[in-house]
Amino acid sequence: MSGTRVDTGVDDEFDDLAYQRRLRGWHPIVLGLATVALFALGFGGFVYLYDRANDPGSDLVAPATTSTSTIATSVSPSTTPDPTPSVAPTTGLPPAPAGAYLEATLNLDAGPGPGLFRLSGRVPDLETATAVEQAAQRAYAPYVESSLAVDPSLPPAPWLGPGAQLMGLLPTITDGTIRVSDAGVEVLARAPSEADLELFKGALAQLGGGLPVTIVDTTITNLTRPTFSIDVSGGQVVMNGGLPSPAIKALLESTASATYGPENVTSNLISDPTSAPEFSLLALPAVLQLLQPFPEYQIQETKGQVSGSIQAGAGFAIDSTEVSPGLGQLLTIAASIMARNPSIVMNVIGYTDATGPKDHNQTLSEARARSVVDYLVGIGITPDRLNALGRGDLDPIAPNTDPEGRALNRRVEFTFGPPTG
Repeated sequence: MSGTRVDTGVDDEFDDLAYQRRLRGWHPIVLGLATVALFALGFGGFVYLYDRANDPGSDLVAPATTSTSTIATSVSPSTTPDPTPSVAPTTGLPPAPAGAYLEATLNLDAGPGPGLFRLSGRVPDLETATAVEQAAQRAYAPYVESSLAVDPSLPPAPWLGPGAQLMGLLPTITDGTIRVSDAGVEVLARAPSEADLELFKGALAQLGGGLPVTIVDTTITNLTRPTFSIDVSGGQVVMNGGLPSPAIKALLESTASATYGPENVTSNLISDPTSAPEFSLLALPAVLQLLQPFPEYQIQETKGQVSGSIQAGAGFAIDSTEVSPGLGQLLTIAASIMARNPSIVMNVIGYTDATGPKDHNQTLSEARARSVVDYLVGIGITPDRLNALGRGDLDPIAPNTDPEGRALNRRVEFTFGPPTG
């Protein structure tokens, strides 16, 4: 940077636009990386997210996995291929109907790669097919393989909207298959316990819009949900807990070593055969890689309840409520976890730095939170699951005495989990 900037103490939220442009020039992209640690895991938690946005030179990317989509177009049911997922379990369902239907299979035995999530079926138009695939991507990206077919001869079906949302429920158990058609909802389910299965059935009924639900076959594994923790501080990683298989244990340990260096990783993980497999565990390698830029964070899961923290924030330009492209990427991740967990709600809390009048800062913080809520509603989250709050310049996470600290304090925070009231 040429020259020296003198901080005059004038209200950042109004008068520091030139410095903000320079500030954004050297911040690396970390948005879209941040909340994966908690949003990819499930219930509970508390996360701060800081937008070090808009660096076109950043090469921080998610680990490569398979995500493919093929929408086939046909003119009649007789010429439409009937795609059959190649992964188990589907054999317990009746043959696919001749008309429109949706079928989603989550198979954790396939591991974090091809076959983990398969989408198939037949819908009447490309617009519906695109909406269904987008719903699948929100819940399962980047593990989606789709062979959804379009048949223009089919009439519209009122269950297609609810059916697209039902696909995201499979991680609330272990795995299985959901098919939605004129006959209603047909399910194959593998669940850790009868209690988990009952919660799953309740969610099917709530989101199904009155569609009849038939549980065709159920496997109860009588396994317990895993308990584990990951603690990262000063470049040192400590992992504790029990995981369902040696393969998942080795995957997490190798990913942590590759990301932070083997000399910086302490693993107290054990293989626990009484622990149930979960979709969240297969997301953890991406979590470790994507959160590497953050110097300190903690993630804990105890029998399906996730909590944690990340010491950073998702920021805004000075005196702005605009959702940046980087923040939008982050919010897409937030939408994905809400799609997979229909019982959770989210508080979005806006903040400002400490410059400027108190009443202006309060109004601005509320507007920032509302802009984030509006964005989430626009990508498919129902408004009754979101709450916008503003706290003005309270609870700073950095000093307000210099431009860098004030930039950190211009942020939104998120708390999410089951409703408390």
